[in-house]
Amino acid sequence: MAGAGDRIAEWAVRSAVKANERFGRLLRPGSLVVLLAATLLAVGAALRESSFPDAGLWKAGHPSRTALLAVAVLTYIGNVLVIVGYRRSLRRSDNDTKLNAACRDLAALVVENTNLERDEVAVHVWEVAGMRGVRRLVRRASFVPWERQQTPVVWRKGKGAIGQCWADGEWKLADLDALQQAAPDEAAFEALDPPIASGLPGRSFARPSNTEPF
Repeated sequence: MAGAGDRIAEWAVRSAVKANERFGRLLRPGSLVVLLAATLLAVGAALRESSFPDAGLWKAGHPSRTALLAVAVLTYIGNVLVIVGYRRSLRRSDNDTKLNAACRDLAALVVENTNLERDEVAVHVWEVAGMRGVRRLVRRASFVPWERQQTPVVWRKGKGAIGQCWADGEWKLADLDALQQAAPDEAAFEALDPPIASGLPGRSFARPSNTEPF
């Protein structure tokens, strides 16, 4: 039952992410929807000025005039949202640049104060994203000195070490090498009691591309 619940929760998060991506595109700078609304407004205003095709169409109370007013309101709202979204994107991009620099500086500090080599240290910054009920962890910035692939695992509260940090509000230590030795395959991983990587299905851990921190 727990496995079914995990799959449902993961499906809900993935669906929310896809919906946000699709609807988010509508209000981005250069959005065709806002461009179309502005074009309709301009054409409608030109027709009204020229009283085409009939002056009666643009009198107060006529559906054509009401529709033009509605388009004008929607165009204004759309432009405001695009401007707000653009400013937010610029601010986020600036913050991400600073976070990436902080990750690099922190990695250098760790190397300087430990016996670790630079290629043994990676630093990530995670953000809790999404609406209530479908929240997830999203990587905001990283410093990784080697080539890596991202796992398709959706990191939710309590899932893996990073999810446990979120759930408990404190740091965790996860020895991935020890975990790989203790559970070299999915069957061995599922047999762990309790699972070292709490909430993480064995099928996800066993993926060769799984290089995300636990």
